[in-house]
Amino acid sequence: NERRILSLGGNTSATGLLIESLNSGDNLNSLRVMMGTHTGGNSNVVNLVAKNCLIEKEWQHLAYVRKDTNVYLYVDGELKAASLYEGSVNLGSSGSLKLGSDQNGENGMIGNIDDFRLTIGNSRYFNTFKVPEHQISNVGENTDVKLLLHFEGYNNSKTVTDRGISKITTCSCLGNAEISSDKHKFGETSLKLDGVNSLVEVPDSKINWPSTFYTQPFTIEGYFNFSNAS
Repeated sequence: NERRILSLGGNTSATGLLIESLNSGDNLNSLRVMMGTHTGGNSNVVNLVAKNCLIEKEWQHLAYVRKDTNVYLYVDGELKAASLYEGSVNLGSSGSLKLGSDQNGENGMIGNIDDFRLTIGNSRYFNTFKVPEHQISNVGENTDVKLLLHFEGYNNSKTVTDRGISKITTCSCLGNAEISSDKHKFGETSLKLDGVNSLVEVPDSKINWPSTFYTQPFTIEGYFNFSNAS
């Protein structure tokens, strides 16, 4: 009962960065972040669980943040889990960023994603905070926003436009993923995922993951609506 919301690098907790929903045992409607070293022992150095925090069929703001030597997991502006971030983390340049599934396109999220933002070099949140009430703005030339996806466009479109500094033109909906007007937090559309070979891929060669991503502050965030968290 694990559904991957995001995966980067390897496909296990020891070799990649994984964000997933959990819905079994003591972890009903829960959120987990795992991150491994990939090199230097292939160990799991981050394992955060936010228990009983996900609400099906409602928009929720999720954020995973690194600040100094700590990592934080927030749901709707509330700190749900935190940990000291020790060890050498370097996921390398292999394995693209996949939204909505693992690296194999499996174990996918069922629901919608809107306003996904990746910031490298800045911890945007600390302690309890007020979540953004409006669509995240487009960015300027000197921004630290490396990726910004509003999932805008025509209904049933497969085209994904990056409004971040990287201006990646090869982000794409794969499988059954599509831009949809069924639900949206902002604007008129969002990304719709059905959990079966359904994802958005951001090629690693285009976003050029720097080594500083693993040693400096970062913020991964977005709005998520789970049709089924199990």
